Amino acid sequence: MTNKFQNSDNNISNNKNELFVFLNLCLCRIFFKKHDNGININLYVFIFTFLYISMPLSAQQTTNTNSTDEQLAAQYFQNNDYDKAIVYYEELFGKKVGIVYYNQYLVCMHKLKKYDKAEKVLKKLGKQYPDDLKYIVDLGSHYKETGNNDKVKREYEHAIRQLSPVQQQIFELANLFLALREWNYALATYQKGRKLLMDFYPFNAEIAEVYRQKGDIEKMVNEYLDLLEKNADFLQTVQNGLQPSFGEDENKDEKKNEIIKIQLLKKIQQNSDKIIFSELLIWFFVQEKKFDGAFLHAKALDKRMNEEGERIMLLGQLCASDEVYETAVKCFRYVIEKGKESYYYMGARMELLSVMYKKVTTKFDYTQD
Repeated sequence: MTNKFQNSDNNISNNKNELFVFLNLCLCRIFFKKHDNGININLYVFIFTFLYISMPLSAQQTTNTNSTDEQLAAQYFQNNDYDKAIVYYEELFGKKVGIVYYNQYLVCMHKLKKYDKAEKVLKKLGKQYPDDLKYIVDLGSHYKETGNNDKVKREYEHAIRQLSPVQQQIFELANLFLALREWNYALATYQKGRKLLMDFYPFNAEIAEVYRQKGDIEKMVNEYLDLLEKNADFLQTVQNGLQPSFGEDENKDEKKNEIIKIQLLKKIQQNSDKIIFSELLIWFFVQEKKFDGAFLHAKALDKRMNEEGERIMLLGQLCASDEVYETAVKCFRYVIEKGKESYYYMGARMELLSVMYKKVTTKFDYTQD
């Protein structure tokens, strides 16, 4: 910590800087008014140069002092020596750049149970920066730490009411609640944001992830499917969101997967004109390694769309690579049955022969010997 002599030096440095500005203004005024009367220009230049050189030196002293305080504060903070750290942060926080040390200062006050002081600081910052909702949330979090639940609710709801139709602000507020594991308030933020932006950005994926954290799988799936209904280009996003439900047998969440399948089938029935849900269902069966189910739905979609069999060919190749030869054979035979005019006819015959060979050699452990 800077001692009393260093503090005195800081005051002198600040006074010198102010004096520098004042004297220069005075000298400039004299220069312009009395230049014609023979003012000693050399004297003016000398004084100006002297003060100009002195000012950076005093500023450098102040900078060095601040740097030392920052280093010591950080060291004490890292060592959990909050009694000493708060003395530095309190002084640094009082300066113009003090907001940089806000988080550390707040932690120190809470660790030392200086709750009244923390409350005053948070309220002051909230008034000083009304557009930054972080301070409102932090005040609510402060009340939660002190056990004042009514005020927690008041501040969190106040933060949500202060939202404006700015996507970045909505994200920032939701992230603050997510960091505090306040799932319901994060949901309320996204839902308010959805109304404010008038569905310009509906926050489906973000809301789905909050529902995942809450363990509400049905609502999670519905949010992802609603997103896909609005825009099929989000297929990859939806697949990525649902992907964690799959895995090896011991890691599978059968209950979650059953919910996904049921909700998908409902969407297919409700949106018979949108093939994207049928495609997602086929993908779902593939992830589940239920290739027969994937084949049945892929075949139905192929017939419905009057396709050439491309998706069936791709499914057959995937089955072959997974050594699910029976289903692979069904896929390639289906394409062959489309006739020689089919674009994939020859390819399907070659793939079928390859699968049949692999099936026989694998079954009998065939070797060249």
